[in-house]
Amino acid sequence: MAFVKKANGETELFSSEKLERSLKMSGADGETISYAECSGLFLLGWDYPAGNGLRDIIDREKIYPITVLSSLNRAQKQILLDTGTVICRQVINDPKILDSLDLSINKKKQGHF
Repeated sequence: MAFVKKANGETELFSSEKLERSLKMSGADGETISYAECSGLFLLGWDYPAGNGLRDIIDREKIYPITVLSSLNRAQKQILLDTGTVICRQVINDPKILDSLDLSINKKKQGHF
């Protein structure tokens, strides 16, 4: 069992199975959606449910993964991930997280990481 925060801000107890997908649910997935609705299975996809899919949650809550930072190379992103830094907000809240990376002082000062 878990508590789930709904789009309207209410919290409800959620005890059924849950399926999360970062892929779009469309086309052939119509059967998946129908099956899930009949079975009481909660689906969460990129754009599903409409208005409260992963894309909407990420944008609304501003939960951007560090992997979107184009100024960091793959190795630097992996260092952050390995130390538990997953979202950009963590870096904003604690810029010292970047100390483990080989970034120029100007890049750190200007926030262009």
